[in-house]
Amino acid sequence: MRIITISPLYIPLELKSGIDPRLKLYESVIAALPARTEEFFAPNRDETSDRADFGDLSQDDYDLRLLVWTPAVEEDQPRAEFHIYSNGICSVMLDFTLDDTHSAADTEGLVQRITCEQVDRFAPRMNQLLADICERLPKHVIDQDQTMQDVSSADIAWTARMAVIDEPWLTTPTGQTFVTKWLSETLRPEDAQEMIDRKRDTSVTWVNYAVVNTPDTDLAETFHIVRLSQFFFAAQYHLNLQTQRALIEASFEKNVRKANQMLNDAREKMQHLSIQFHVQRSFLRRSRKEAMDMMLHGWDFDDLVENGERMVQASTSKIDQIYSKRSERSSYVTDLILAGIALLTVVEVSLYFSDYTRQLMSNPALEYYDDDMSWVLSSIAGIDTDTVLIGGALSILTLVGLYAYWKLKK
Repeated sequence: MRIITISPLYIPLELKSGIDPRLKLYESVIAALPARTEEFFAPNRDETSDRADFGDLSQDDYDLRLLVWTPAVEEDQPRAEFHIYSNGICSVMLDFTLDDTHSAADTEGLVQRITCEQVDRFAPRMNQLLADICERLPKHVIDQDQTMQDVSSADIAWTARMAVIDEPWLTTPTGQTFVTKWLSETLRPEDAQEMIDRKRDTSVTWVNYAVVNTPDTDLAETFHIVRLSQFFFAAQYHLNLQTQRALIEASFEKNVRKANQMLNDAREKMQHLSIQFHVQRSFLRRSRKEAMDMMLHGWDFDDLVENGERMVQASTSKIDQIYSKRSERSSYVTDLILAGIALLTVVEVSLYFSDYTRQLMSNPALEYYDDDMSWVLSSIAGIDTDTVLIGGALSILTLVGLYAYWKLKK
């Protein structure tokens, strides 16, 4: 039995949000990619043409893939394809054969093990490829949060798997039991019986897919839709996790500027992915658009997007809260400075008054019009200058402390 898998793999290659294949800036990205060979293929470089949009309905006129890597393998080894995107996602496709005697549960376990083994097998070359691309990319197009780290099977998000079933085997009890169990946890378990009754050739809803291999079967078309759907779901899922993490970290981050930057980045990436999704969808021909919508519905993509939108709103609220706190803190500091200046002015007036009374005591002619020497002025003149300064300083500290306490309690 032929098995084809698609596994979203998180990779340390991410361009700045907003860098789109149709921008002039993208040419510098294309220049950093490996030249076309039997192993390497860059869709936006090697499939370019002068045709107008929708000129060839068999082709999509908008492709978000940076590079497709098809490493050479031995004839008895699983065939692999690595579809590398610009936002930290790589869709890994494996194509291999398993014995028909395995049960559905055993097949799931084998598929997971083989997928991890193959990803780890190609990981050293993959890591070198990503490092080379990042080295050649202009620094101004790379996401500022990107850090190079080795990729392994631990970075696989999940593995969706398709069983390609031969028609003769489907007529046997073993084949019928397999397809029934294989599709039992999907969105449409009833598809199994329809496939057995030959009323349906495909069931592509959630994680476990099944296709009857007939002369009319177009596996390439089916997996084109699967790859697109899985990419957008994985990208949205990953961004939701990043945004959730940013919201949590921002709540405990003492550096206001850093917290604000984290939330702004997460919000911007989420919004740009939404734009890319709708642009991509607008360029799909109707049959592909309907198939992708159906597949994403099976994965509850709308719920994932709604949760992402709630996080964007939460990020916006958190950013507003950060700005409000920053403004309140600035106002608080400004008030303290103004209060300090005012209190220093009081001390200055006190010193001036003390100096004036002493001049008055030493020169009685200044009190020519008074009947007698003022006892108030005499008392002030007798106060030591150090006492005036210390008293003024203590008064300032006391009043500033009372003001700060009042502001914090307000």
